[in-house]
Amino acid sequence: MIRLPAAPEPRVSIVIVTAKRPDRLVRCLAAVAGEAPADVTYEAVVVLNGAEAGVRERLDTEVDGARVVVSDVPLGFAGGTNLGADRARGDLLHLLHDDTEVCPGWLEPLVALLDERPEVGAVGSLLLEVDGGVQNAGNLLWGDGSTAPAGVVTTPEPRPPGDAFPVDYCASASLLLRRSAWSAIGGLDEGLHPAYYVDVDLAMALRGHGYVVLCEPASRVRHERGGSSGTAYRSFVSERNRGRFVAKWEVDLARHHDRLATGVDARASALRAAASRADALAAANRTPAGGRTAAQDDDELAQLRREHAALRRDVAVKDAFIASVEDRLAEAAATRARLEADGATAQRALAEVHEANRALHREYAVLARAHEALGASHGPEPVPAGLRQRLRRFLEGRR
Repeated sequence: MIRLPAAPEPRVSIVIVTAKRPDRLVRCLAAVAGEAPADVTYEAVVVLNGAEAGVRERLDTEVDGARVVVSDVPLGFAGGTNLGADRARGDLLHLLHDDTEVCPGWLEPLVALLDERPEVGAVGSLLLEVDGGVQNAGNLLWGDGSTAPAGVVTTPEPRPPGDAFPVDYCASASLLLRRSAWSAIGGLDEGLHPAYYVDVDLAMALRGHGYVVLCEPASRVRHERGGSSGTAYRSFVSERNRGRFVAKWEVDLARHHDRLATGVDARASALRAAASRADALAAANRTPAGGRTAAQDDDELAQLRREHAALRRDVAVKDAFIASVEDRLAEAAATRARLEADGATAQRALAEVHEANRALHREYAVLARAHEALGASHGPEPVPAGLRQRLRRFLEGRR
């Protein structure tokens, strides 16, 4: 059984969107459970995005502690991730594909980097092939919306933490974001359905809000290349979404290099441009000593929003409790009114019984006096039959 922590206030929410291949998902979660650091509280939010029935069955039988979010219809990668992020509770959101396996120490350098550099909105891992070779170390973006690997890291050996470098975007296969940055951009663009160019669009939106995107090669994650879909379908959707992306970011793309300028020099120039953009964003976030950065303001605003939401939930709970107490008081008042009405009815019935008894006593006194009078007038003679009948009826009524 794979056991994941159910932290009530996790620092990191790992959001995994899945639809099929339950063996792949179980492998991903097993790696997370085995390699997660003990000093970073986290939760695993698994989004069943129109998933096959076997996926939920494997989760229920082999995984304990995952927070499962279900959409009966496939929402695409962006929609599924947005759904999981809405249900997540962490200050940091870690997007992780179900076809990945995290390596030892993958999370700590990502968290440390966001803690140390408030201008960074997202940081990605170094992605490795299943056999351990380098697959991706961040990417460059050309002016026509096409992309290319940054090519900075060529060997899979671990890098020291803090050796991160700016890129145009990092793949969403393993990407850590600030909750405040996520809230600022409004999550992922669900118009890029069902997938592809979602992570490119995310990085553009982050830079538009003053955040830097970095790749941290000290964090390593194995990724099954093309594990999510077939090659032909991937190419079709990627090209279609590239057109949508270009139409959305036409003005910003004008500042990027022309992909027709090929070669190592062009790549190096594009990397320098990415670094220059990152430096400009970082400078815009800096303030004099003792001042605050825009990212810190965003963090504080996000915290205030969470506290406000918590207060609203508390007020709703208290209002519901007050309403229930008022309902019980109303029921008690109605019961008391019924009892008082029943008591008044009982008192009237008792008064009627007393009045009937008094009437019987009066009749008895009349009969007794009549009996005495008859006895005095007739002596030992028997009591007349009419009087005897009247006495019998009286005695039977007393029974």
